[in-house]
Amino acid sequence: MSKADSVSTLAFRNGGAFPEQGQLVEVRRRQWVVNDVGTSAFRELFAPTREGLVTLVSVDEDSLGEELQVVWQLEPGARVLDRAGLPAITGYDDAERLEAFLDA
Repeated sequence: MSKADSVSTLAFRNGGAFPEQGQLVEVRRRQWVVNDVGTSAFRELFAPTREGLVTLVSVDEDSLGEELQVVWQLEPGARVLDRAGLPAITGYDDAERLEAFLDA
C-alpha cells in the first residue's frame, strides 16, 4: 500500500461525514462549533474525496471561545454530532396548571 493510499484511507475514518459551518462536532474529546471550512494544503492527497481545513470554536465551559484548526480527515475520532432539537409537543397543560407554573 502506497503512502497516498494509506492517507486516502484515513479520509474515510470519520465515517464520511464532513462538517458544515455552524454544526456541532466532537474533536479531541471536546465539543466545538464549526466556524469555517476551507481548503487544506493536502488537496493532492485527497483528490477523490471532499477535504478541508476546518476552523473550530470551543463551546466547552473551560475553554469557551478557544479556536482550533484541523484537517478533518486526519483528525482521529472527529465526528459530527447529531442535530439536537426541541422535543415534540405531545399535549397541553390545562389553564390552571399553566397559571400555577407561571406564578411559581
